[in-house]
Amino acid sequence: MAIPVEDRQRILAIAREVRKHVRKKSGTYCPPTGLCGEASLALSVRLTRAGIPHVIWGGEWRGPAEILEKEGDLSHAWIEFPQYDDAVLDVTADQFTAHPGVRAILFPAPRYWYNRMEHFDADEIFMEARRQGVYQPEEKAIIPLAGPRFRRPVQ
Repeated sequence: MAIPVEDRQRILAIAREVRKHVRKKSGTYCPPTGLCGEASLALSVRLTRAGIPHVIWGGEWRGPAEILEKEGDLSHAWIEFPQYDDAVLDVTADQFTAHPGVRAILFPAPRYWYNRMEHFDADEIFMEARRQGVYQPEEKAIIPLAGPRFRRPVQ
């Protein structure tokens, strides 16, 4: 199913906001190495607040890869939208490569660049963090979980 223009614009607005925080954390000229999980969680919280169904996936990056801190470390996290034929949203793919086809925000990204391994649930992640005593309040999160723009549209 094609992604409606309005939904695509809303998803990209959320992605740009999260990417802005990823860039602040990683540095302007540095790849966002290791921030894919935090970015995917921040995206998930904002997409949920905006009423946009999605799934967080963890797995392996299979796209172009020449920027790696550790040889062979291709673990990755991203967002998929089941209602749009599992379209992939990735705001940290550039941690692996400087390839011109890999932009800061990929949406929809080529599906074959992603190998699904584990589905994540944001609520379960927060509950487990609280249980282990490592939960950070929203104001101390690596990437802010809230964004003022991303509420459900008025019907």
